[in-house]
Amino acid sequence: KDYADPQTQGKPFQFTINGGAPITVDAGGCSGNITVPAGTATIDELGSTNFHLVSVTATGPDGSSRLLSGTNPITVSVPFGGVGNETLVTYTNAVNTGEFKVCKTTSATADGSGVLLAGDTFWYDYSYTVDGTMTMGKTSVTIPTNAVPGQVTCSGLIGGPGIPVVQSNGSPVTVTVTEEAFIGVHIESITYGGNGNLTDSSTTTGESDFTLGIGINEVTYDNEPNPPGNAGTARLG
Repeated sequence: KDYADPQTQGKPFQFTINGGAPITVDAGGCSGNITVPAGTATIDELGSTNFHLVSVTATGPDGSSRLLSGTNPITVSVPFGGVGNETLVTYTNAVNTGEFKVCKTTSATADGSGVLLAGDTFWYDYSYTVDGTMTMGKTSVTIPTNAVPGQVTCSGLIGGPGIPVVQSNGSPVTVTVTEEAFIGVHIESITYGGNGNLTDSSTTTGESDFTLGIGINEVTYDNEPNPPGNAGTARLG
């Protein structure tokens, strides 16, 4: 078993050979010798949460390929012979990754006090930590000047080509997004979409926390103008 990133090293993965009972192999290691009838063998890697198969090879002692067909399961050639003529099958796995974006919506474009959301730009601070290394940044969302109530506008994707969804210790990677204060409006709600989970949010502080899921993650802020005569106050993070 091989691995393509630090988050995968040492993690257990399971396989079946010719439909037999599952065997476990840790990434970075090998199983013991497995005796099968000479001819061909079928190997299937079972699914593993937060990880995916990258590639698989099967080689003989001279380095020639013994992979006959398939990607998972695979069929390999196993000629007659002992350890000196074994077929070495190597699976490479990698951690699943995700990216995220921040979106903005509103059910109003203006109110009696003249607060106009269409055309306004909202700024967001974000951070996430992978294996002790923190990444911080800012992104913005500008509501189009021709926006209609309920329209959703998003930032660009953040985290490409992909952020691991788990740390090397197996714990999830959490993303924190905070909307910077914008006088005259308030946050009505914060929602999340994707394969992770919204773990905390506050319409008062503007902060949201979500565990990163595979693929695209989206956190959406619904802002509304304050009632006439209430300009609002800046939030303290």
